[in-house]
Amino acid sequence: MATNEDILWGRSDKFQTMFQFRVPLRTVLFLIALDCLVPTDYRVRYLIADEPSPSKTSIEKKYMKKITGEFDVKIIPADSGDPQMGMMLLDKMYRGELHGAGKGRMLTGMTSIKDSAGYVAIERIEGELNGKKGSFLIQHSGTMAKGRQSLTIGVIPDSGTGDLVGIEGVMQIRIVDRKHFYDFEYSLPDEK
Repeated sequence: MATNEDILWGRSDKFQTMFQFRVPLRTVLFLIALDCLVPTDYRVRYLIADEPSPSKTSIEKKYMKKITGEFDVKIIPADSGDPQMGMMLLDKMYRGELHGAGKGRMLTGMTSIKDSAGYVAIERIEGELNGKKGSFLIQHSGTMAKGRQSLTIGVIPDSGTGDLVGIEGVMQIRIVDRKHFYDFEYSLPDEK
């Protein structure tokens, strides 16, 4: 099973990953042509980093800080009027170097095929990140195709407030023994 980091950095199905990020067609065609020359891991990192000249060292430094912590989540269903589409409210409490509350909205789509579904969500996280106060938005996008899962969670550009203005980053979610954990890679303009 691929983690959202595998999807984000292109260590899963390379073509699905490229289209997931809405890459311009000419870029996709160029990358397909270079498929034998450029490793998938490097190629997708270059697309995300938006660097004018690819430098593996500078791309790896895109997200400089890596933190891990735990969070609790309460999901409150809302009536969507459609049995295949769900709406939910998210209420989260983050602990660790990211300490605060997350409030969000989630939409789900279920299918008649077992283990095939999708969800999207927008969440505002407000609190402290390594002592810096503010808030930012994250966007979730997850799909499951007959059990094969992909999930990307990223900071929405220009959504940071307070001390978190300019924040960029990606998040992973892990569930271990029914406990929820986050792995968050981020950077702030004053820390680059």
